[in-house]
Amino acid sequence: MPQDRPRPPRRAQRAPAPAAPLRALALSCALLGGCAPREERAEGGRGAPERSEGAEEARAVPVEAVAVTRGDISAVVRAIAVVEPLERATVRALTAGVVTALDAEEGDRVRPRQRLAQLTRPGAGSLLQQASATHAKAQADAARLKGLADRGLAPLEELRQAEFQREQSALELRRLREEALNERVESPIEAVVTRRLAHRGEAVTAGQALFEVMDLRALRVPLLIPDQWAGQLRADLPARLYDRRGALLTGEARVERVSPVVEAETGAVRVFVSPPSGVSALRPGLFVSAEVILDTARGALLLPKAALLYKDDAPWVVLANDDVARLARVTLGYAEGDLVEVRAPLKEGDLVVSFGQRGLEEGARLKVTRR
Repeated sequence: MPQDRPRPPRRAQRAPAPAAPLRALALSCALLGGCAPREERAEGGRGAPERSEGAEEARAVPVEAVAVTRGDISAVVRAIAVVEPLERATVRALTAGVVTALDAEEGDRVRPRQRLAQLTRPGAGSLLQQASATHAKAQADAARLKGLADRGLAPLEELRQAEFQREQSALELRRLREEALNERVESPIEAVVTRRLAHRGEAVTAGQALFEVMDLRALRVPLLIPDQWAGQLRADLPARLYDRRGALLTGEARVERVSPVVEAETGAVRVFVSPPSGVSALRPGLFVSAEVILDTARGALLLPKAALLYKDDAPWVVLANDDVARLARVTLGYAEGDLVEVRAPLKEGDLVVSFGQRGLEEGARLKVTRR
């Protein structure tokens, strides 16, 4: 029997592809979350609303808001003026002469009729002596002629002429004596010397200014108020005075009087405000701003002016109650400083957007920070 041929060795079958790519694919699915178990996907579905609330919160507009409060607010009218004394005078020379003595300096307090300076007129003394002698002779001549005329020894015409000369000499003597008195420069009021314009040895003319004096005990502030307020202005209204920096000088000033006419050049009414005595910061020449209080609203609803919006010249506000924007048109009252009176339709405690209100729409979600 023929020998069986040896069978060729069987070719090895190709092994199945390794599972590594499958494992990599499974790992990728796990990382992406797309192949998560059903329970995990369900939990992920329940977490979706939380992400939505966060998005809504991110979309809320951040704003600042203030609450409507109650308080007092006044209607005021403002003006700028210069403080002036109630009484002042410019002391002038009543006659020409040379300044030979100075008895007062700036800052000195003087009394009425107190001497401030002395003038000397060259030759005035000699003229006065001559006039005195002339008058004495005229008196003697008139007396002698009257005796003669009474006895019929002198004509009446000569007597009348002597009496006329006597009267003329008396007038001249009186004039020269008055001029001599005018050499003394006196203060007309009780005051403080604010300026000395004369100098010793200086020749001055009649009418030349020598001193300026002011009574610093009584001051006033003259204001020019536009005539639109004329109907509300009256005496005894309260007023406040401030310096240039806005610092309060006194809150106890009063309106002393109101001019009955409107100045045609300015269209304003002159109002005189009297500050209380003892305010050392008030001096003549000081620039001040004044507020005359026309009326005061007690317990009014108040808002900062910054909270107002204007549409078509009408005032509006944005309410922030419940973190939702609501637009409201308001009616305004008095305004003072940074505050304004709101008469309708708000109520005390309402939240009103004071920063960030521009561009807000009705119903917008707000993230409110209270001031």
